[in-house]
Amino acid sequence: MTKSLGKLMIILSGLIGLVLVIGLYFIRSEREQKKSAGPEPAVLFESSTEKETTGYAVPDDDLVATLVKALPDVEEFLQICLDEKKGDASDFKGYLVAYPVMERDGKSLYFVRPTLEPYCSTLYGAHAFKFWFLQRDAGKNPSKYRLVLDSGADIAEVVASVHHGQNDIKTQYCVADGCEVRIFHFNGYAYWAAENYFEKNTMADK
Repeated sequence: MTKSLGKLMIILSGLIGLVLVIGLYFIRSEREQKKSAGPEPAVLFESSTEKETTGYAVPDDDLVATLVKALPDVEEFLQICLDEKKGDASDFKGYLVAYPVMERDGKSLYFVRPTLEPYCSTLYGAHAFKFWFLQRDAGKNPSKYRLVLDSGADIAEVVASVHHGQNDIKTQYCVADGCEVRIFHFNGYAYWAAENYFEKNTMADK
């Protein structure tokens, strides 16, 4: 019985080792395919935690109403800053800015983020910030917005690659040795995380 159990353990150990080797092979293969697939798609728009928001505008009432209705926690965060009288903001709009990133197929994509001044700390982390993408159908109802991505990171980018008629979104959440990268694809209704990988900072090893 003991010998049989020992043989079984050896077989299981061998199988586990084989699975690990195969797994590592496919991970390496996937990385190599990405490297050989050509250059990264061009960045069309970028925002980061402390980047100036020159050219942004105060969002309209419909946009803010859509955002807080879809995300009650954001309404709570904004209310905290309003109650604490952060800066001279008199309503939620005073803590937000919006930028019309692009228009494609009659649909406008807006990037919304917290202001740098006044600074609403509940919408920021140690080195990251909250942000949202909202879509507006300019043809049917220009005052109607729809939340298509709720996220947060150090860097948010809109890139040239396209899925279902809308540009992909790339985010980076960084730590000392690299960044967690997420690529979001549009599925016809909202954005979803199609890729998620860690990009190591090679300078951290030097």
